[in-house]
Amino acid sequence: AAQKAANPDAANNEAEDAEKVSKVKGWFNSLEPEQAARFIKEFANNGELEFACKLLQRLDPKKSAKILAALDDAPLAASIVSRIGNPGN
Repeated sequence: AAQKAANPDAANNEAEDAEKVSKVKGWFNSLEPEQAARFIKEFANNGELEFACKLLQRLDPKKSAKILAALDDAPLAASIVSRIGNPGN
């Protein structure tokens, strides 16, 4: 909490990310895993890997697993799994 107080921009970014994740989560739940995987790959390619990880964390674990399996990009899937398992890295 002290870090957020010391850096209000970081707190604002986290709040914006949380809101964005909430909005996209419902839409992602309606996608087939292959479609969702394409969007995850686009997020990663556009420098939004952290957002993609947060989104996958908020989805049902079975849905996230199916999306990761559909990624067809083992290094990217490994990177996502690593980040989800070790937040902040």
